[in-house]
Amino acid sequence: MTSPKRIKQIPKLFERVSKKDPRITVKYFNTIFGFFNYYSTSAMGAFLRFDKYSDDPRTYDVIFDALTILDESLPDYSDLIVQDIVDAYAEYSLYKQNISRSQLAVLADLSDGAISKIFNGNLESKPSLAAIDVYELLRLDLVPSYKLDYNFTNTIQNYRQIRDLIFRSRLGDGFNVLSNEDLAKKLNFDVDLFEHPEKICKDARTYNEVANTLYRLLPNYSFNFSKRKDQDTTYMGLI
Repeated sequence: MTSPKRIKQIPKLFERVSKKDPRITVKYFNTIFGFFNYYSTSAMGAFLRFDKYSDDPRTYDVIFDALTILDESLPDYSDLIVQDIVDAYAEYSLYKQNISRSQLAVLADLSDGAISKIFNGNLESKPSLAAIDVYELLRLDLVPSYKLDYNFTNTIQNYRQIRDLIFRSRLGDGFNVLSNEDLAKKLNFDVDLFEHPEKICKDARTYNEVANTLYRLLPNYSFNFSKRKDQDTTYMGLI
């Protein structure tokens, strides 16, 4: 059980996580761990700010552990600037494969105009959330190769889904939190796959095996939140 002193760290912990990766909003946090089945975005935001208290204090233990998983696992993009995205694109085109901005827009699920806005903006400014997506897919080589039969899962969308499923699986039932090593040993997978989820995406057979295994063994939380629904349905339909 998390101590009251550590629970009081929740607002600062969430602030640190969202600073490391600005894409981690209250709504996204709620989605990653299936909390939206129990609490609305506004209610979760109130918990994270301590503006509202849960009926069950154990809720805070689960929130703290979920934030700790993110804090330990997410890369730090707090110092990223637009110049870094431009450099990543140039290096990818030089050392990996040449992709046009239009192709990049498709991969990042953006319009051509949105891509142009990223590259034509102030190079010293902080990147938009979409620009961070672009940087991530380039640095992790999340570009499917149609020359390889099983590489079609190598996209940022699939990467985000499998990474988030790993986060949720590590939280377990809410009271038996697992490290990547614990999870790998339990499921008999190479721990490197959980520490670097982009490697899972490189082969659709590996992706399907890992995702199906994680989802099949995903436990519900072991205590009753103030439920809005009766089941954690976060990852239904992933595969």
